[in-house]
Amino acid sequence: MSSLLRPVRQAGRRLLRAPGFTLVAVATLALGIGANTAVFSVVESILLRPLPYPEPDRLVMLWEDFSRRGGNPKDWFSPGNFYDWREQNTSFTGMSAFTSYSPTLVDDAGAERLRAGAVTQGFFRVLGVDPLLGRTFTADEDTPGRNRVAVLSYGFWQSRLGGAPDIIGRTISLDGEPTTVVGVMPRGFAFPLLPQSALWTPLGADLANGPRSDIYLQAVGRMRPGVTLAAARSDIRSIAARLEKDYPRANQGVGAALTPLHETLIGDMRPGLLTLLAAVGLVLLIACVNLANLLLVRSASRRRERAIRTALGAGPARLAADVLVESFLLAVVGAGAGLVLAAWLLDALLALAPITLPSAFTPRLDPTVLAFTIGLAVLTGLAFGLLPALHGLRDQVAGLKEGAAGSGLGRGGRRLRSGLVAGQVALAFALLVGAGLLLRSFVALQSVDPGFQPRGVLTFQIGLPAAEYSENARVNTFFNDFLARIRALPGVGEAGMVSSVPMSGNDTDASFVIEGEPAPAPGQGKVIWYRQVDPDYFPTMRIPLLEGRGIQPSDGPDGPRVAVLSETAAQRFFPGQDPVGKRFKPGSDPTRDIPWWTIIGVVGSVRHVGLDAAPKAEMYISQAQAPRRSMTLVVRARRGDPLRLVPSVRAALHDIDPRLAISQVHTEDAIIGRTIALPRFLTLCLIAFGLMALVLAGIGIYGVIAYTVGQRTREMGIRMALGAGRGDVVRLVMAQGSVIVAVGLAVGLLAALALGRAIRGLLFHVPSADAITFVVAPVVLAGVAILAVYIPARRATRVEPLDALRTE
Repeated sequence: MSSLLRPVRQAGRRLLRAPGFTLVAVATLALGIGANTAVFSVVESILLRPLPYPEPDRLVMLWEDFSRRGGNPKDWFSPGNFYDWREQNTSFTGMSAFTSYSPTLVDDAGAERLRAGAVTQGFFRVLGVDPLLGRTFTADEDTPGRNRVAVLSYGFWQSRLGGAPDIIGRTISLDGEPTTVVGVMPRGFAFPLLPQSALWTPLGADLANGPRSDIYLQAVGRMRPGVTLAAARSDIRSIAARLEKDYPRANQGVGAALTPLHETLIGDMRPGLLTLLAAVGLVLLIACVNLANLLLVRSASRRRERAIRTALGAGPARLAADVLVESFLLAVVGAGAGLVLAAWLLDALLALAPITLPSAFTPRLDPTVLAFTIGLAVLTGLAFGLLPALHGLRDQVAGLKEGAAGSGLGRGGRRLRSGLVAGQVALAFALLVGAGLLLRSFVALQSVDPGFQPRGVLTFQIGLPAAEYSENARVNTFFNDFLARIRALPGVGEAGMVSSVPMSGNDTDASFVIEGEPAPAPGQGKVIWYRQVDPDYFPTMRIPLLEGRGIQPSDGPDGPRVAVLSETAAQRFFPGQDPVGKRFKPGSDPTRDIPWWTIIGVVGSVRHVGLDAAPKAEMYISQAQAPRRSMTLVVRARRGDPLRLVPSVRAALHDIDPRLAISQVHTEDAIIGRTIALPRFLTLCLIAFGLMALVLAGIGIYGVIAYTVGQRTREMGIRMALGAGRGDVVRLVMAQGSVIVAVGLAVGLLAALALGRAIRGLLFHVPSADAITFVVAPVVLAGVAILAVYIPARRATRVEPLDALRTE
């Protein structure tokens, strides 16, 4: 054992005798390995870590496919269709539907609006998770009128209900209805598509007789053992085809889709995270090149020593092993420091993370990440130690003959160092271009006009319990009273309400038929997205009125039905016409005995999905004419942070009904910020990695030129003694550095073009070969390179010719 440790101890002593070199090497490795470890931890937790359910690869999400109708290829279910899918399939051991809702809990601590999930019986069995206490739902409890039972999350049980051991069987009040607690789920249990749910209740719908036009359910299923994704897809497509024949009016053109649950949760994050991992890997590669250059210089200074050891009988393997042991020792120490740095970087990455991850998916330095770091340390030590080790084996005997001059690298060594630095420049060029492209894309995304003015707007939701607000008149009275109180608050400019605010992810569509047009064929009807609003919504959100008028207080429950179209809807459904005054009916049957709706105005289009998505065709209808018990209120502050209005709003609500509570309190700026979180995250990370690469490339160029100048001190002295001016010396050194940089930029251009094509799916309104980025990036890199070359060039001019001639 001692013989095995002897080379390590000797390498350690040599490194301690060169503290400057050792400190720079460890710091460089810590930065590269730490950044890679932190990014890999995020990638591993999201892309590689299995879901925290038994046999998670058998869990899938099921969708209805409306692409043949020009709609979403992955859409939600109607109750009737879900029932048929669940009963007719042969590929699943279980299938469950779910939807989110927000009940209001009232107890001695006051009112609180919760996040919750309404699920069909068997939901927890499909996921394969048993309750910690009690039980889950029975089939009888998943029927209308018998669904007043709840299963609690562990966190809600502990935080709001004090972790009461006798919680099973206790009654809580949800939306004014007594609800019996029948179970508590284990600590850490979560279903990411029902985020932050405090509890779950049975859906309680008559699925067998459910409507096929109301699409509000999502579905998760567990495939039978041995069933492949292809077989399951074939099964559900067969069911969709049967339903299309049996219910043509609702299901004509409706297909089926299936995606693994893990893939659904990842969404569009995979390309961005893989790009990030590749970028941080390039940073580590640049760091390895720098260290290889440092070791080459260190190897050159020990050339005579190696030659003597060779003459005394030391074999090539022993000499190469010395360098490799030294490099591996540096890699191990750098990896240890990198783990410490990774813990800090991980916190920073999570603060910038584009999504809020459940605890089971939270990145951490677990054994998998530690194994990655160890493997990375080994590869890194080999990467920056192998070339110096091989180079040190050459011309050993020549070192005995050269005296002090033999301490140089030689022509081959200088070419190798220059080539490595050119490679650094090329990699840095590619990273800077990638960062520049994402930055330009993000700036373009932020400059998109959303169709309204978000600054200064506070949004919050409020839901009225059906038991106490079953009459439309009472719903309208409540909201009118509440809005009047809010408008009277100090600091409030305007206030209105809408069924769902822009970019909140809650949208509702409906089919309709225009007066004078024939009934459409099944599956061919016009579809429009709609929102309920009050008269003050458009002024509060600064949505411009383009034609006609907006919703007015006179558009009440007893007045003619009216609607306001978005500009996109007006252009799509009434091209070349004035839509104001035109009439339509909901549904697809113009003879149906329901009132016609009259279009009274056109407003500007709003990007309700996101800044990167085109506006949809939408209409706005009067909340007073089609009341909803759950609405989002929008309040524009006169000045300052709109969140300061929240306490006053809560007090105003308490004065009206202390059993109610507001929830989902956000500023509209924050809501928009969530939609651009992923591009912002990728942009900031790639900019940071690009700057790291720029600094490392600058250090590499400086090191090569400074070493070359040191080796050519005598030559410089002779040149100056023979009449060369200081400017001639500067130009000579600058020319050498310029060749290295030019070669690096030429190779880097090809790498940058390839990187641009690889990330073009992440770009918004920016071409992958954007001219501005491909001009600015090399200019910045060349500027850093010129500075890195100029400093040693200026130092060379300070050499006194006579002193230089005496150096050898």
